[in-house]
Amino acid sequence: MSQRVLIVDDELLLAKDVANTLAASGYEVHIVQDGPSALVESQQFKPDIILLDLVLPTMSGLAVCAELRRLPATRRVPIVMLTARDDEDNITRAFAAGADDYITKPVKKYELIPRLGAHLRSKRLLDELEQQTRDRTLLLELQNTLASRFDLRQILRVVASRLIEAIHVERCSIILIEPGADTGVVVVASEDPNVQDIKLELKNYPEIVETMQTRAPLVVPDADHHPVFAEVKPKQVRAAILFPMLVTNEVIGVMLLRSSQPIEALSTRELTFGQTVASATAVAVRNARMFSGIAEESVRLDVERREVAERLELVRRFEDFISGAADGMLTMNENGIITFANRAAAEMLNINAGEGLNVDFLAYVEARDRDRIRAIISQSQSAHVTSVFDVPIVLAGERRILSASISSFMHRHGATLFTFRDITRDRQNAVELKRTKDFLENLIDSSVDPIVAWTPAGEVVIMNKAAESVFGFSEKEHPRAPDLFGATGAEEIMRDLRSPERGGVGKLDLSRREITNKAGEKIPVNFTAALVYQDGQETAVVGIFADLRERLRIENKLSLAQEKLQMSEKQAVIAELAGTTAHELNQPLTSIMGYAELLKKKIQDEALKRPLEVIAREAERMAEIVRKIGRITKYETKTYVGSTRIVDLDASVSEEEGAVVIPGPDKGRPS
Repeated sequence: MSQRVLIVDDELLLAKDVANTLAASGYEVHIVQDGPSALVESQQFKPDIILLDLVLPTMSGLAVCAELRRLPATRRVPIVMLTARDDEDNITRAFAAGADDYITKPVKKYELIPRLGAHLRSKRLLDELEQQTRDRTLLLELQNTLASRFDLRQILRVVASRLIEAIHVERCSIILIEPGADTGVVVVASEDPNVQDIKLELKNYPEIVETMQTRAPLVVPDADHHPVFAEVKPKQVRAAILFPMLVTNEVIGVMLLRSSQPIEALSTRELTFGQTVASATAVAVRNARMFSGIAEESVRLDVERREVAERLELVRRFEDFISGAADGMLTMNENGIITFANRAAAEMLNINAGEGLNVDFLAYVEARDRDRIRAIISQSQSAHVTSVFDVPIVLAGERRILSASISSFMHRHGATLFTFRDITRDRQNAVELKRTKDFLENLIDSSVDPIVAWTPAGEVVIMNKAAESVFGFSEKEHPRAPDLFGATGAEEIMRDLRSPERGGVGKLDLSRREITNKAGEKIPVNFTAALVYQDGQETAVVGIFADLRERLRIENKLSLAQEKLQMSEKQAVIAELAGTTAHELNQPLTSIMGYAELLKKKIQDEALKRPLEVIAREAERMAEIVRKIGRITKYETKTYVGSTRIVDLDASVSEEEGAVVIPGPDKGRPS
């Protein structure tokens, strides 16, 4: 890579002439013509050496030199002053400002090139010396870390982070590999601190296989064009550097450094530094493993010593307890021969208490269960297990049930601790309890009334068949109280149960409610409920329902029948009243009409005849109304004035024409 020279001179022709001279010698040159531009360009161009004119516009060369020495990026870059003034004062001021040398104008090629080369060699030597110092410091730090810590994962995290800083890559992973194994284990990855023990199939990582085979560092500047990746292309990796972790020429792992961009070939210093770190880390890994093994063995021995001491102390502490325990305790060998029995066991089995016994426990066990019990006893001799099981035995001709457990407490001494208690009465009670429970469940399930029980949290625990039919839910669907009564309905029931106003706290009087089934149908029910308490705490709510749909349907039919009966009675009364009214009005109207006709014939005065015609006509009209009243057979009304309703004669009369039949004493006489 060519070295870079920044020329800062406002005399452009002179600067270009110097630039051409340097370019011909293989330098990369950039020109600026003032101080501020020089300060900016020095940060971007990153020159290896700077030629700086002493006299510049806006900002003097001395000021620019002083500022370049202050900036970290150019603090150590050689600066050669270009000046036409070779007087002692200017030269002294240039060196005071930080210049490394000066060349008088006009610049001579035979003077320029050697001087720049000398300064660049000095800078390179200083850089190498500084880098060696940094490498030694870092190696010393890593050596102290590797020597002072035995936490393997912490050691490798420190190493990975330091390698990234020293070799300038993005990521570093450390893979440990057992000799002859086809897999490796990623124990540390710098990009993810949580990575731990991820297995890799080595056949998918040819670069790791190559490093293990050659036992030498492998540098892949560009993975797209490197032969090691001819068959397997890495994902999201463009460059890789691998260092084998060697211990006595045996590869125990690989340090894999990766970059998402191509890199330049590593220098000899970087390769040597990386391999030194890898080898030192390999030794530290071996030491950490050895220390871990020693520590684990020490811990194991310490644990065993404590266990022995605890067992001895346990035996001393519980010797009296075992002898006086209410439960029976036996020790027996793998064949089921009793060697020790405490007082409770001796009393239950009718044998002697104490040690030195030689009683066959299996002789007490029912014949059909002996093989099972023998297998349990034998198994307890070879494993740290504790079993709990039932043992049916026969004592004095009576069948008894023992609840027994076998402990591996003394398995190393060829004996088993057998603890038991007589649960014959408990099992009988359990059978009775189950029978009672089954009866109650059948009773509830057979009830014609829906019965539902739920917890205060709303979880339904009982729903009989009648309730399933009403609600449309199956108990297997695990409905909740809000599903049955609605959210507000369930809360209202709990509120009423806790209130003293609806039957007392914990009880709910029979009341009419409306529920909604699964299909969304509103169902009227009679409902009563009660809280179930246990130890003073609410444990459940029991609700009993009566579906009122059929009852309400029957009540509705009865109501309609009553309305029809009342209407029939009303129509009969109206018909009788109409007949009586027609009968009573018929004779007066007949007289009025007869006398009106007689007067019309007798009176010749036309002025009097007209009123008589009106009387006769209106009487005839009244007679027609009476005839209609006499034919009323039903009760129909119509609006009269406002909201007043009157009998509708036209709608109420019979369609049959004929004589009016007058009810009463003269019934049957024509009107």
